[in-house]
Amino acid sequence: MARIYGLDPELPPPSYLEHQAFFTPESWDSLDAAIKQALATGRPYELELDMIRCDGSTGWLWCRGEAVLDADGACIALRGVAQDVTERKLAESELLRRKNALDEAQRLAHLGSWEMDGTSAVVTWSDELYRIYGLDPAFGPRPFQDYEELFTPESWVRLNAAVRLALETGTRYDLELEVIRGDGRVRWVWAQGEEVRDPAGARVGLRGVVLDITERKRAEAVISKLSLYDTLTGLANRRRLIHLLEKAIATHSSCHQFGGLLMVNLDSFKTINDTLGHDAGDALLVEISDRLKQSVKYDDIVARFGGDEFVLLLRNLGKTPNQALDSLQLIAQTILIRLEDTYVLEAGSYYSTCSAGATLFGDTSTTALELIKQLDIALVDAKQSGRNRVSFFDPTWQVAVDEHARLLSELRDGIAGHQFEMYFQAQLDQVGHIFGAEALLRWHHPRRGVLNPAEFLPVAEANGMMVKLGDEIMQLCLAQLQCWQEDPATRYLKLSINITADQFYADGFADRLELLFARHRLGAGGVVLEFTESMLLGNFERARTIIHRLRGLGVSFAIDDFGTGCSSLSYLSELTVEQLKIDQSFVRNIGVNDKDAAIVRAIIDMAQALEMEVLAEGVETAEQHEYLLQHGCRYFQGYLFARPVPLAEFNALLAESRLRPDSARPAWRGT
Repeated sequence: MARIYGLDPELPPPSYLEHQAFFTPESWDSLDAAIKQALATGRPYELELDMIRCDGSTGWLWCRGEAVLDADGACIALRGVAQDVTERKLAESELLRRKNALDEAQRLAHLGSWEMDGTSAVVTWSDELYRIYGLDPAFGPRPFQDYEELFTPESWVRLNAAVRLALETGTRYDLELEVIRGDGRVRWVWAQGEEVRDPAGARVGLRGVVLDITERKRAEAVISKLSLYDTLTGLANRRRLIHLLEKAIATHSSCHQFGGLLMVNLDSFKTINDTLGHDAGDALLVEISDRLKQSVKYDDIVARFGGDEFVLLLRNLGKTPNQALDSLQLIAQTILIRLEDTYVLEAGSYYSTCSAGATLFGDTSTTALELIKQLDIALVDAKQSGRNRVSFFDPTWQVAVDEHARLLSELRDGIAGHQFEMYFQAQLDQVGHIFGAEALLRWHHPRRGVLNPAEFLPVAEANGMMVKLGDEIMQLCLAQLQCWQEDPATRYLKLSINITADQFYADGFADRLELLFARHRLGAGGVVLEFTESMLLGNFERARTIIHRLRGLGVSFAIDDFGTGCSSLSYLSELTVEQLKIDQSFVRNIGVNDKDAAIVRAIIDMAQALEMEVLAEGVETAEQHEYLLQHGCRYFQGYLFARPVPLAEFNALLAESRLRPDSARPAWRGT
């Protein structure tokens, strides 16, 4: 005891009351009471006490005492044993701390642990597992089979099989299960189990963890819904439609049935967004989707394909193409009638019609994407044929679409491979001198030969390729103009280059042109950029800014096809434009249509009043030429003089013409 208390063993032992110094007040009170009770009753005692050693350190002391009785049974003394249990108590405290920390970690993570005895099959749970299952700890432990009521039938079958396999073979399992809590609510858990072996390697049970994954499963359900369904209308979206369509194709093919697809698109949907706002547009889409759902059978699918486009997947329309076509046509017409209506929306009333494209599937092997492409083609035809109608896919249309796609791909290769060449059509003054030329593009197609712009420019414009193609044209033109300006015999020549709105308003157009001018060391006055009146619509101020900057490079401007546009003529007084080109449609009718001849005279008179030059294009007869000369037109272009020709032929024309360099250059204002 002396060593436990930290006393010198050689010193006399402390008295009973002196022992009080070795205990906390609470522990001394417990010991004193136990000793007194033992002396009075003879009953033994056993205590764990907080101890204070001589050096002030603390610990725990376990002590046991019992009475010493005489022959008459009277208590004459006490005897007992004591042990320093400080290390054990510290170890127990650390174990308790770790257990509490583990319990708290499991609570925060919604992760519970369990152990199963391999012999009795009794399962012991951690505290968090009771919370996950919504049960009181008084519920267990209990044998594994007693837990069946905590799982849905399907989940219990899977768990029971996995546990049996783990006990028999040691196979680890990993499952997602639906559990039924004590309060009746259904939640999802992830359960994992593995074998437990003793030091000798024998399998003695299982252990594992259970994680509450309900929130994750809910989030997955939301994500799945967002990925497969349209958030505005609740309809299937494009991704889900394609999946269902692929399954329908396989099913209909195997059972020799025909199905149909209908793509419905609102006519002039942009108008409602522009006039009543996007909220009204959304409300209309919801109303349209409701009417479409009410127009089909329960097993048909209505999907929002994107924007204001809906696709209907219609099953089992007939066993022959004619039956299916009749059914699809009836459904389509019924839907268009049902959708044509005045819709009363919160923002106001709106009259709407729809157009539709339709196609069948079931008789041949095809893919969902091919069918969707057919729908697109049919819908375009419905729109172009007047709207508020349905068009059925015609296989011959696909040929044109495929050719369009092929031409687009070849056009990209053509630009990258520099397959383009400029032809030149001479422009003459009133005495027959060639003063310039219009540059006209030709494509040396590797398969189809030389192509005119009308055969490929619409494809380029429709697919956003005019900026790249325009840069290629500008490079070719300015390189040729450089050659002409370096030759004293041709340095006066002007080159007219057509530009589109896509080129003109593209970011960096003026910067790129300025770099090309510097690279080719071009002098002022050689380049004439031609644009149409329609190019100014909606962009007049920006056009004026770009024109002002390019004029600093010495660029001149001409309005092409003048008289055919619908814009206000007020821009002529605000833009510095050197030339008006009378459209060939008016020139062609000189001597045929008095109204067109009057328009020609009016254009010439107006140009003279505004101090602009007039060039008549499309001049093909001597009578047209004479009429234009008589009414003051000074510059001409057309087949009467020369067709568009390659550079070598144009140079030959220059050599043969009555060219006088000192008088050939037109006196355009600003040049």
